[in-house]
Amino acid sequence: ETDGTLFSAQLAAETARKYCPDAPEAYIQPVVGNPDRDLADPPQSDYAPVSPHDIAITAEIAKHQNLPPSEQRAVVLAKRPDSGREPFSGYSNDSNFPDPRQSHRSAVIHALREIIHADGPLTRKSLYRLYVIGCPATQRAGKIVRKTLNRVIRQMIQAGEIVERRELDGFGSGTLLHTVIRATDVDPVRVRSLGSRNIIEVPPSELREVARQLPEKSADNEVLLRQLLEHYGGLSLTNRRRRYLSDTLGLTQ
Repeated sequence: ETDGTLFSAQLAAETARKYCPDAPEAYIQPVVGNPDRDLADPPQSDYAPVSPHDIAITAEIAKHQNLPPSEQRAVVLAKRPDSGREPFSGYSNDSNFPDPRQSHRSAVIHALREIIHADGPLTRKSLYRLYVIGCPATQRAGKIVRKTLNRVIRQMIQAGEIVERRELDGFGSGTLLHTVIRATDVDPVRVRSLGSRNIIEVPPSELREVARQLPEKSADNEVLLRQLLEHYGGLSLTNRRRRYLSDTLGLTQ
């Protein structure tokens, strides 16, 4: 049944298969739900209400197929290839991530999943940052936002969907900089270009692998740090970067 804005699971699935023929069946998640249900209540089915995030992800597909706005809501989340995509790129208010303080938990999971699959492994702090950039309702990762996201992240870890590990001690005042999150079925180390990341956001395991692969790795610590920064586009060696890279590579300062 439909109230004019929500479609049946069958229609959603049929529309997804028609307009997203390359989407794996596992990603065909019909959009159903009761708009009058309290967002704090758990969903009564395996599917969550349609969210602005779901619509934003699939809107381009729908527009290319010249679908009317009503049918765009029936197109479902499909895994998007990220070949050629720069790390941490493409996030803005147009991403329409749901407000974690007010939205159903399943909608927040969809948004976190999208970030983690696109840009993981990444630190928990980076995950907060990208979520805030993509959420029009949030300006910063304040205490309530972090607490809500932490609750959802913990649920995803308990469900076995993602894993988290501490990769570095001793750098920074908190534990969030180098607590690294990734999808369970993704390799722990993923070497990428710097993209829109600060080098301090690059997971320690990734930096260690890049250093290991340097073609002419220097035995001199100072030269080695500059070689690593040159690999990422010739960044300057600030005191903060020196400390982070030295701690990451286990170098004496």
